[in-house]
Amino acid sequence: MTRYIYHFKLYSCILLYEIAVDCSYLAVHKTEKISGGLGMTRDDEITSLGRSLWNAETSLTPIPPISLSHPQLSVDQAYEVQANVARLRAGIGHRMCGYKIGLTSQAVQKMVGLSEPDYGHLFDQMRIEDGGIGDRSELIDPKIEPELAFVLAHPLAGPNASIEDVIAAVDYAVPAFEIVDCRIQDWRVRGIDAICDNGSAARFVLGRGRLPIRDADLGSISVKFERNGEIIATPHMSEIMGNPASAVCWLADKLAEQGARIEAGEVVLTGAPCRPSDVAPGDVFRATFDTLGSVTMSWR
Repeated sequence: MTRYIYHFKLYSCILLYEIAVDCSYLAVHKTEKISGGLGMTRDDEITSLGRSLWNAETSLTPIPPISLSHPQLSVDQAYEVQANVARLRAGIGHRMCGYKIGLTSQAVQKMVGLSEPDYGHLFDQMRIEDGGIGDRSELIDPKIEPELAFVLAHPLAGPNASIEDVIAAVDYAVPAFEIVDCRIQDWRVRGIDAICDNGSAARFVLGRGRLPIRDADLGSISVKFERNGEIIATPHMSEIMGNPASAVCWLADKLAEQGARIEAGEVVLTGAPCRPSDVAPGDVFRATFDTLGSVTMSWR
């Protein structure tokens, strides 16, 4: 009898231990955290980070690097933060009109701790007309770079998107400027910061020239980038992953991971072939693309 009582007590202890372990596991995963935020769930933290970035943009008050405050944040979670900010924009009437691709250089990717480019969302509120004026006071620390933009005639979806798929989907290429701005203090960004911060997207300008890309040698297109009449760079589009269409293939495949695609009519900024330039009130910028024409803008 004593032996049976002993085994019953031992079994009861083991059962209680297993229940305790299971309850501990559930408690941890119910409040899975990506930082030291007391009592905050993963979704709470992502929502909070999105609000912080949106507040930084609207108040022109940058925040400390997210990569430091949330070192465990993954790339997928960073895109969730970005999507959260996009929803905040949509909630006040901003209409998404395309995407920007960034970090197309492998050297830069390595510097910021990534193994691939990143992307951000473009909204109609960001667009400045060709020849238009940007307001420096609306941004924190803007920089400008020339890019080749594609406008799609048909949807483009991954996975395994090819250059032929891109050519079939694109209506035309246009000369463009992207204006990047950083909601992270002093541009102290790692890849995770850039993704959370919508790829630093701020404004963009599309030129009037249109180039059908089916028979175009996109990589050989060169651009003369000028500030106040002084040439500051003369890169070729081959700097964009060898061919800007390759960057769009990457974007289509990346969006497919999230169940999304590039829609007809949307704009894709394919990436910068050179370093961006700082901007100041009074500056006038022009980018002249051979076979494609130019795009201009100034600042007040």
